[in-house]
Amino acid sequence: MLRRKVRGYDSFRCIAGDCPQTCCAGWLIEIDDEALEGYQKETSAYGETLRARIDWEEKVFRQDADARCAFLRQDGLCDMYCHLGEDSLCLTCTSYPRHTEEFENVREYSLAISCPAVAEQLLATTQPLSWETWEDDEIEEPYEEFHGILYEKLVVMRESMIAIMQDRRIPFAIRCHTMLRKVNAMQEALDEGRWEACLLDAKAAEDAKEGVRAFASLEDMHVLFRNLYALEPLSYMWRERLLAAEHLLYETDQETYTHLQQEFETSQPDLFVKMEQIVVYFIFAYFCGAVYDEYVYALAQEAVVNAYLIRELWLAKWLEQDKTITIKDMAEIAYRYSRELEHSEENLESMEEMMDGQILV
Repeated sequence: MLRRKVRGYDSFRCIAGDCPQTCCAGWLIEIDDEALEGYQKETSAYGETLRARIDWEEKVFRQDADARCAFLRQDGLCDMYCHLGEDSLCLTCTSYPRHTEEFENVREYSLAISCPAVAEQLLATTQPLSWETWEDDEIEEPYEEFHGILYEKLVVMRESMIAIMQDRRIPFAIRCHTMLRKVNAMQEALDEGRWEACLLDAKAAEDAKEGVRAFASLEDMHVLFRNLYALEPLSYMWRERLLAAEHLLYETDQETYTHLQQEFETSQPDLFVKMEQIVVYFIFAYFCGAVYDEYVYALAQEAVVNAYLIRELWLAKWLEQDKTITIKDMAEIAYRYSRELEHSEENLESMEEMMDGQILV
């Protein structure tokens, strides 16, 4: 088994009661069968309380009227953890925000930026994201109909995409354009059934000297921003946030919009480093998933668009707060955006389909 793990994965620690947006509220927490069996057999004095807070039919923890887990205390700590210790937690609670992507004989591990602590850590560091790779003796049964050749090509392409995005000698917009042009060439070759040529076509597209299509135009960004309304809102305040940001950003002219962008960029010296980290995060976590649907270009473009849309929300927050914004503000926007997108398979699929139909190169 080949394994890849983002650096910092093992050192992550939940900040528990200090978390500004607990993962123990807002969605149902599924309980694995092994944990359920342990809860059923719990013989301590806490056992009856434990069992009463479980929906045994749905295999989830019960919630209160505010969609908070029945075990979540007012101080932000887990009542079950406090009474029974870490070993009592179910798989969902012990794994999040750790994210796993599975392929045939490959496991990839990353940390989800829907977690406030992960989002702030990602945005606060200027060190490029990196991963460690190793092999162990575990052998898994082959996946049915797994396209191993395509997967290997996607891994090679992903390494090249990340190398392009992390080359900070080159302006960020040019990196994005070069990377997308390269992946688009790969997509076209795959669509035409030219599997063997797809990486060669991609390399030729990368080497071609072409102009950079601006991502900074008001009209383009407004169109991309409105894609967010097509997603199912998971938080009751999300749509209101979008409407407020849209009003601040796009009810103006191109000259004013461009000036605000430039002023914001000047006020945030590491802005493009933060955007790079977001793009690379999404590329690593999702790009190789194209082995299952061949939406190669859509997943690459989605990574770029996610970073630009988060940038737009940062810009709106900066304007709302009299042109000031903190790293915690930026992390909050990033993790809320991630929760709306990544915590819904339907939203992930919808965004992928929209990106497949809105080619930016």
